[in-house]
Amino acid sequence: MSIISDLVQLYQVWGSWKDNQISEEEKEILIQAQKNGGKINLISTDQTGEFVRIGRKDYISESDPSIRARALESIEKLYRRGLIRHEGGIVMELTGTGFDFARKYTKSS
Repeated sequence: MSIISDLVQLYQVWGSWKDNQISEEEKEILIQAQKNGGKINLISTDQTGEFVRIGRKDYISESDPSIRARALESIEKLYRRGLIRHEGGIVMELTGTGFDFARKYTKSS
């Protein structure tokens, strides 16, 4: 039983650590949003479904559906982390902390 409980505990620690790591996609979204005055749009069409638009950049590709999926997943994670908030309608916006993170990642890239 000790081995099983140790494995469960290890999995929980790994999951928490992994969830706290900001992905490259999340960093890119923060940086692009900062360049766009903090605004992120969640666009939805009948043809494409929901996708992320920041300024003139659309996170969608007919040849690579993972781009859309990763961008939407990143938005969900950034929201849970408190780095973006729902402004209203289709608009999401960086929080103060979101701007801080974006500046940090801009300097390090």
